[in-house]
Amino acid sequence: MIEAFKRTPVTITIIVIQVLVFIAMELNGGSTNTVTLLNFGAEYTPLLVAGQWWRLITSAFVHIGIMHLLLNSIVLYY
Repeated sequence: MIEAFKRTPVTITIIVIQVLVFIAMELNGGSTNTVTLLNFGAEYTPLLVAGQWWRLITSAFVHIGIMHLLLNSIVLYY
């Protein structure tokens, strides 16, 4: 892990953030719960249009289910 971080620090940091957000979501209602997804910044057009522009950024770190997180993290790493 240390060697991978030395080679690709930004990528590893993004993956770690994704995993931490996923754990927090699971502890706060589950990553498939709609309310939890919205609370953690999932992209939802009516809220985006209402001025919550930050959802464009936070939605990149929100994943629905463990497979979504794993596949996106693997693709991001490679």
